[in-house]
Amino acid sequence: MKSPPNQEVEVKLRVDDLAAFRRRLARLKLRPPATGRVHEMNTLYDTPQGGLAKHGQLLRIRRIELPKARRAAPAAILTYKGPSEKTAPAGGARGARYKVRDEIELP
Repeated sequence: MKSPPNQEVEVKLRVDDLAAFRRRLARLKLRPPATGRVHEMNTLYDTPQGGLAKHGQLLRIRRIELPKARRAAPAAILTYKGPSEKTAPAGGARGARYKVRDEIELP
């Protein structure tokens, strides 16, 4: 399922055995992205009364720093996330949910 542009679908899964999880990924021939590690610094913004958070919204500036070998000027991304839509349990797991919300990102 492909989500529409500017829409985030987020699923969080609990991994109880990290070594087994990594072995399973290797058997499926899946690897982490080639970008390597990055350092992110996130700053959230809201009104003094917390108006965005009260409505399930988020406004963030994320600064990304790459490792020294690939270092360029740090990138910055402005992100707005709208309130979550009501969702159903993910994968039939009891109580597990996924989150669907509008997301707009600008460099």
